[in-house]
Amino acid sequence: MKPKKSQRDQILEALKAGDVITGIDALSRFRCFSLPQRVKELKNAGFPIAKKMIASNGKYFAGYYFQREQVA
Repeated sequence: MKPKKSQRDQILEALKAGDVITGIDALSRFRCFSLPQRVKELKNAGFPIAKKMIASNGKYFAGYYFQREQVA
């Protein structure tokens, strides 16, 4: 039996696949209540994760994404 992937690993895979992840996404997809903490751990491990604010129905919330290297 394969060991279950950690929340951090699942979030990293989704970010690398091009997903933008919000707190609601993290809760429903990965059962993760602390997305900012998982993102901080990934950033501290050297992964280029960026944050953008997303507006919906007059409210703003954070969306995290994998920042691709920019080609000059």
